[in-house]
Amino acid sequence: MAKASAVSKRKGKPPLRIVSRMIGGHLAHWYECDGVSQSGRGVTTILGNGLPAPALIKWTGNTVADCALDEGDIWRPLAQRDRAAAYDYLRNAADRDRDQAANRGTEVHGYAERMANGEEVEPPDELLGHVDAYIEWAELWQPEIVAVEMVGANWTHRYFGRFDLLVKVKGWWAEDTPKDALLLVDIKTSRSGPFPKDALQLTAYRHFEQVAVPDDDGNCWDLEPMPEVDGCCVLQLAAGSHQFVPVNPDLDRALFAQFLHTLRTAEFLGSGWGAKKTGWDQDSLLPARLEPHQPF
Repeated sequence: MAKASAVSKRKGKPPLRIVSRMIGGHLAHWYECDGVSQSGRGVTTILGNGLPAPALIKWTGNTVADCALDEGDIWRPLAQRDRAAAYDYLRNAADRDRDQAANRGTEVHGYAERMANGEEVEPPDELLGHVDAYIEWAELWQPEIVAVEMVGANWTHRYFGRFDLLVKVKGWWAEDTPKDALLLVDIKTSRSGPFPKDALQLTAYRHFEQVAVPDDDGNCWDLEPMPEVDGCCVLQLAAGSHQFVPVNPDLDRALFAQFLHTLRTAEFLGSGWGAKKTGWDQDSLLPARLEPHQPF
């Protein structure tokens, strides 16, 4: 697998690029093809926009309730000075909790990537348990790292994404003579899981047509065919423990069909109701009728 240079000196626009920007206080990511934005076409965005998440609605309410009960010393004095600011503080409680979890996940990913590249790391105390869990997994499975943080594209269905690891391991299936198995691995640090949605995510990655390791600017110059993998796994890291959970290979076709269905739903919800076009080319609703017998 080709390795991208740390700093690219090539001119022009790369065929594929991952863009990272701070927008409204949040770090946003999207993809570009030949300099044209593919916003909304990332795998995780598609799953977020195309799958119902009733548990998140309940979690949001619980988080705001916890904030109201536990952080009154912050928002009550604020409300006396500026009601709108206190209102924003309470209603954004779930966003703050989500961002803290995302930041933790990003940091753990970073340490895991550096360890996968053979670096020694010194994580802060609050992340030490997660890093220990990664070390525990690595010592048990003895993975040979093939590639780290690969960006991929499925041009047929026009979606993109980035997965964490390609590794070779022995003993994946029970065999008399263990052989190397090439595995696609994505690291999760959520408080619970893995979830069925993770199987859709990894299956979408498995069906990439081309992949590349991006340079430091997110540019993917040298796209290669997606290697055929023997399996996909979620590496779920918690403080001091890990789970290495495979996606059922017998369900690959069904899972990919479900992902494509989710993609179509995300397209419809993203563009069929007046938002920026992302693949659905029809207007679901026509302009309001102003009077009887008005022609369409």
